[in-house]
Amino acid sequence: MAALEKSTEAMKAVGTDPSMATFRAGAALRQVICLRHNLAWSAVVPLVEYSASAVPSYLAVCSETARAYAQLSQGFPRAARGTLEAVLAELSDAGLPPVRSLAAAMMAYCEALCGNPGKALGLATQGDSWLERRVPAATPDDLLDRISILYRAAARDRSSGTSTHLLALAEEAQAQGRVLLEAEALSMLALNASGTGVVDPAILLQLAAAASGVDGAGGAALRTFAAALAEDEPRSLEAAGRSLSAGRQFAHAAVCYARAAAGYQAKARTAAARRVSVLVERLRDAVESEAVPPLGWVPGRAGA
Repeated sequence: MAALEKSTEAMKAVGTDPSMATFRAGAALRQVICLRHNLAWSAVVPLVEYSASAVPSYLAVCSETARAYAQLSQGFPRAARGTLEAVLAELSDAGLPPVRSLAAAMMAYCEALCGNPGKALGLATQGDSWLERRVPAATPDDLLDRISILYRAAARDRSSGTSTHLLALAEEAQAQGRVLLEAEALSMLALNASGTGVVDPAILLQLAAAASGVDGAGGAALRTFAAALAEDEPRSLEAAGRSLSAGRQFAHAAVCYARAAAGYQAKARTAAARRVSVLVERLRDAVESEAVPPLGWVPGRAGA
């Protein structure tokens, strides 16, 4: 919440002072990142919806990067990949190394999630070289660089079926007191592991502990996710899925729903299993699409 307050003040400053217009793009991108961790999606929309003819190219590129970040954070890798393709084409000429590094890292994770491990690993390696070419003053302590490192680690682990990079990043973040980065790394680790149906209980405990130090709705969502997976009880998983869907944490919700359906099926609760399986399919159909459902959409709503 403190980061969001500072970011909001920065947005107000650059919005009212014409001499600070050059900082507007970076401020807007950081603001979207802060809003994402508070699940304030309605406030994100004005920052990523704009008239292309009314803004400078560098601002448009940063806004599109922010759009992709929001799409990927909500669980829509195919939509984010489509957004990032245009971003990376523009950034080859526009400079903006930190934004380019973030866009490439997100694209790497999108490719991994979409089943293209070769492309994912290539982009992750390319992102490393971009970061190494940054000026000495730009260190991994910078916000965009930290997020880039996170997505590259997730892309590598997802592509190789390992947990090495995200675990190492989580441990490093814990040692440095970067609780949000630790929680995000562990969250991605749990999402990656869910693809094989196995999530280490120790990871869930660590995620719950890290999430307890994260303020705002984003931290609460991570705690809900970790607690439901640890309890592994169908009704709790279904309730968590509904809560996470309401916050547009659709990737996390899909994991909870899938586990709930399996749990109901194991208990011979066929009607309940069928009900939750429908939610899983609606989520999967949305995730596989290149279009992001509008605000307010949830998979269980009648007619959805």
